Amino acid sequence: STAAVPPLVAFVAALVSHMGFSGLSEGLRLEADTMGTPALFGSPPVRAAATHLLVPGGLHLAVTTVVGGVAAVVAGADVGPALPWLVMTTVVLAGGNLLAAYRGRPPTGPFNAVPSAQGVLLWYAMPLILDTLIVGGMVWGITRWPTSGLLVIGSWVAAAVMLYAGLNRVQSESLSHRDV
Repeated sequence: STAAVPPLVAFVAALVSHMGFSGLSEGLRLEADTMGTPALFGSPPVRAAATHLLVPGGLHLAVTTVVGGVAAVVAGADVGPALPWLVMTTVVLAGGNLLAAYRGRPPTGPFNAVPSAQGVLLWYAMPLILDTLIVGGMVWGITRWPTSGLLVIGSWVAAAVMLYAGLNRVQSESLSHRDV
């Protein structure tokens, strides 16, 4: 359709969203950096990490709703159908930021204890790449196929998997810092 968002715009918007969400998630990174020390308020690590996502997630949702609403009014479109997609992108970005904050050490090969430079670069870039591809695909796809049930289901599954992977990473990093 002629009103569809060009793919490049969708993926650049996803990249900007990831960068903005990451900037707001500094508390999450600081929480991850102090992993293994006693908790200040006694919260379990997963709950503490999820709590650190409330403000960035809420701000992302508010800003994208306002910007999306203004863009929809300017374009003469309806804002209502976009609201569930804003929630989905917020969940994806939250999962990606959990993966970024609690990334741990880069994987090594079986015969080399030092990771390669390319492996380290990919390890650090993976949350950014995942967020950009998933959110950009959502934005581009919904403008192409707004009534596709498969796209909606796939997007919710992708959002849930990203959040689960992030929370699972928090748990595994927490357990790796535990004195046994």
